[in-house]
Amino acid sequence: HTSMLEPKPELYRGLTYPWGRGANPTPGEPHRIADGVYWTRFAMPMSLDHINLWLLQDEDGWTVVDTCLNIPTARAAWEQLFTGFMQGKPVRRVICTHMHPDHSAGLTDMSNGQLLFPNAELVMHENELAHWFDDGAMAKVDERSAQLYFQAGREQVAPYKKRTRLFREGEVFPSVTAVPSHGHPCRLGIDLPPL
Repeated sequence: HTSMLEPKPELYRGLTYPWGRGANPTPGEPHRIADGVYWTRFAMPMSLDHINLWLLQDEDGWTVVDTCLNIPTARAAWEQLFTGFMQGKPVRRVICTHMHPDHSAGLTDMSNGQLLFPNAELVMHENELAHWFDDGAMAKVDERSAQLYFQAGREQVAPYKKRTRLFREGEVFPSVTAVPSHGHPCRLGIDLPPL
């Protein structure tokens, strides 16, 4: 089950929100943005109460953009998507836009080491991996940040080491382009037909 959101473009602080800043889709429900491109939102139990995730469909599987936290509600939402909407087709790639826990902590179940996307290639910007694996950068932050961001991020991506592809800029794969961004190494641009 998917729905198509009605475009209501809104410009705010230099960004265009195609469905308006007030768009609030039901968590875990995919919304068709264009052919093969779906937006879903997962709920999180903190002040930042959600994360936006993207599902990109191709002939033989899916690319997932970000993972959410590894929490029961997110695991249940993924399971529902895998068996329902995604029709059991494999996730071929996970693009990690950045290694903050709300974007990457759903890669691996650290309680048992299980990969939550066992057939996927992990794709991320080269600066992202370099930063979070830099012991000098980790030494400059407080202990909580070192554990929450550096150590946890390293533990999440380590099991994917042999299946990680780094990019710098330009085309990540057909129709997906890395665009320089302030605050994070990049934003991803997805070539879409006009809305």
